[in-house]
Amino acid sequence: MVVYIVYGFRWSRVGTLTAPGIRPHIVINDLLDAASDYIQEPRTAKEVVQSFERIDANIPSHLPNLALIEQYDPEDTRTSALSQPYAFVCSKVVPIGDGSEPQFNSFLSLDLEDFISKGPGLSAAELATFANLREVLAPGEKIGWWIVYNGNPKRFSDKTGSDSDTTEGDDEPEEAGHKSGPPPARSLKPPAVPPKPRFNLPARPKK
Repeated sequence: MVVYIVYGFRWSRVGTLTAPGIRPHIVINDLLDAASDYIQEPRTAKEVVQSFERIDANIPSHLPNLALIEQYDPEDTRTSALSQPYAFVCSKVVPIGDGSEPQFNSFLSLDLEDFISKGPGLSAAELATFANLREVLAPGEKIGWWIVYNGNPKRFSDKTGSDSDTTEGDDEPEEAGHKSGPPPARSLKPPAVPPKPRFNLPARPKK
C-alpha cells in the first residue's frame, strides 16, 4: 500500500459537457494503448502525459515531474471500485511508506506542516501552465494538496504471466478424435492375399 501526498487536481473519469474526462480524452487523442480505468499504469501514464503537450507545448519544460495518481482500495470488492470516479493530475508527488517507485522520492514520515509550507516548488510561469491544464481538463476543480491512498499501485501487473500458466492435464495424451494435426496417411498397398491351403491327398496307383 502507498499513501501519496500530491499537489494537483482531480480529473473526472467520465467528464462533462464542458470538459473531457479521462475516457473521452483517451478516445479523442487516439491513445490506443492507454488503460482508461487505471491511468497510473506506466505505459498509460506516459501516453496521457505526452498528449497534454497538445494542450500546452510548455508542459514538458514547465512540468517535467507531471504524474497521474489513482486512488484504490483492494479491500473494496465491488465492481464499481475497480474504476474510481476520478484520478489526480499532479505536479508534485511524495509517497509515504513505499520506495518501489524510483521516479518519486519516498519517505517513511515527514513534517506535514513544514512540507506544505514550502509549496509545490513551481515558478509563476509553471503555476500558470498547470492552471491552464486544469482549465482544459477539469475546469472549476481545486488545485491544492491532497492525500491519496492506493492499496496496490501495481495492480495492473497482477495478471502478468497468466497466459503462460500450465493448465491441468496438459501432459496427458489427447483422446481419440481430438488430436491436433492432419490424420495419418493410409497405405495404398493392396491387401495381402492369403496362400491357398494345401491338402495331403493319397497318391493314385500307377497303371
